[in-house]
Amino acid sequence: MKRCTHPTEIVEAVERVRACFPSSTDLLSKQYQKRQRATASEGFCSVASESVWFEAQKYGYRGRNASWRSSDGERFSHWWLVSPDDCVLDPTSDQFSPEELRKIYAIGKPGGFPGIRRPEGVPTPSARARTMRERAGLGRAPRRCKPVTKKAAMIAAKKLRVPYSDEFMLGIKTEREHADLIGCSTLKAAKIARAHLLERGDYYTRLHKYIEGLGYVLRTR
Repeated sequence: MKRCTHPTEIVEAVERVRACFPSSTDLLSKQYQKRQRATASEGFCSVASESVWFEAQKYGYRGRNASWRSSDGERFSHWWLVSPDDCVLDPTSDQFSPEELRKIYAIGKPGGFPGIRRPEGVPTPSARARTMRERAGLGRAPRRCKPVTKKAAMIAAKKLRVPYSDEFMLGIKTEREHADLIGCSTLKAAKIARAHLLERGDYYTRLHKYIEGLGYVLRTR
């Protein structure tokens, strides 16, 4: 798997789609709605990749998938995108280990996304991808917020009764990139950051390192 830097517009599309996973379980297939999922991204590979593809196709990205059977005989598929210079763009790669990803990518083959319509030769999103794109705010100008100030972050920390820290500030900046979902409210972003930091104190540092390791760069304002 080649490490690449993808266009900023595509990276932002991935971030916006991933932010919709927790509130979009209705878009999962029945197979995944019934099972216990280990990660928030599990089951979203097809609809997430298709949703991002409509932003990435003008850069020459193409879809790819791999199908395999688990040890108990149940069949699974995984979908991702590949750039013109053969770099992987996988919005749901975090559900697999590096070794599993190597095996999956090795058997992957080019293939269109199920459900895409092509009236008069023009591809249009499947119903699930259309809904995901609407929720992610894709296909329209993204909402931009003014950069968060240290003073505003400290006020939010005081209201939430949590200590202010550089990690807390990084969390607020990261969450505010999802302005189309939560608006430009510093307090709303702070509440999400607080929840993640209660799970792990270095959550956002690790998140940025993980994303950058895939060749992405998270924007923070």
